[in-house]
Amino acid sequence: MAFDPKKDRLWKEWEHPDGLRVSVRSYNGGEPTVQIGPRVFMKKDGTIGFAKAGRLDHDEFGWLLSIAEEIVDVMEGR
Repeated sequence: MAFDPKKDRLWKEWEHPDGLRVSVRSYNGGEPTVQIGPRVFMKKDGTIGFAKAGRLDHDEFGWLLSIAEEIVDVMEGR
């Protein structure tokens, strides 16, 4: 079965100032899960590009830790 965007529920999304996105999502009524990525960036031609999260630097990892409790609260429906 192919991915159906209508069945994908976004619970909450956070964005780091450098473009890294973290979100809590569920698919087709399933349990909420954490998605780390994509990265959003500006291409040389001025358009917006997206990339996989890949490795996190110290600042991004610290930011992820700072929102970890909020992520758990969202996943638990609080």
